[in-house]
Amino acid sequence: MSASPQPLPPFKPLPMLPPRVYSHRRPDGAWIIRQLYELGPVPRSVVHMFADRARLHPDRPFLAQRTQEGPWRHATYGEVDAAARALAQALLDRQMGPDTPLMIISGNSIEHGILMLGAMRARVPVAPVSVAYSLFSQDFGKLKHVCALTKPRMIFADGPAYAKALQALNAEGVEVVTCVPVSDLETTPYPALVETNAGPAVEKSLDAIGPETVAKYLFTSGSTGMPKG
Repeated sequence: MSASPQPLPPFKPLPMLPPRVYSHRRPDGAWIIRQLYELGPVPRSVVHMFADRARLHPDRPFLAQRTQEGPWRHATYGEVDAAARALAQALLDRQMGPDTPLMIISGNSIEHGILMLGAMRARVPVAPVSVAYSLFSQDFGKLKHVCALTKPRMIFADGPAYAKALQALNAEGVEVVTCVPVSDLETTPYPALVETNAGPAVEKSLDAIGPETVAKYLFTSGSTGMPKG
């Protein structure tokens, strides 16, 4: 006698609208599908959404990062918001904007997150680059390719682990920012940026963000050639 099948666990009911879609099959076999519901109200940008949350929950943890020693570092919404505003002012003071990208060649970190939010607030496009291009390459060809495409005004790296990559770029006129100084390389300390006093220019830049503002340059993995952005 076979055992009766076990019932599937129940799904939590969600307030979802029924599907309303337009579909059309083209002669080449491709399908065009479009939903027919009007888009509801949404925040103007990720930066606006974050700023609203920071006002509502300034003491709530936003970013966390495990240190090499084991304990976690935390940064609240309020702390990240203040640091991002300061960093945005530092970029604006350098006359950076939509045509002067910031390239980040190190991995995820609290500083990485603050840099992205600060740059977006200043309307500076951010180009995060795979750490493999900086740490596991012999000729840094892909890193050089991305740098040539983005033409950054500023490059951020965590510290000495990225020294060879930074030296290989030989990016004349590009400001290099690091959390830890890199020997034989002139760098700006990251803390100096987040200690900048934010002024009215930061809010003016935030107000200027619109649907056409570029937030990021994202690149393919480059597994079949050079990365494409």
